[in-house]
Amino acid sequence: MGLFSWMIIGLGVGRITNYFFKQRNKIIRAGRVFAGVSGALTGGFLSNILFYGGTLNFSFAWQSFIVAILSSILVVLFSFVETRQRKYSY
Repeated sequence: MGLFSWMIIGLGVGRITNYFFKQRNKIIRAGRVFAGVSGALTGGFLSNILFYGGTLNFSFAWQSFIVAILSSILVVLFSFVETRQRKYSY
């Protein structure tokens, strides 16, 4: 359940970001959703390793849930900053 919930968290953060920061470029929008999923998965894995003493545990825990949300938001915001600095001409 933990792995699946992290993916859902990342999808939700990416979709919410795309809702507030509308752009016509579908590649950037898909990249934000992918960044949200990858951030949530990374945060979930790291929090499970840190809180469970080095063992990789895929079960649901509130600590991993909160860390997955925060890391997903950070990765999406970082991707937003990167795409805003570059002026793509698609």
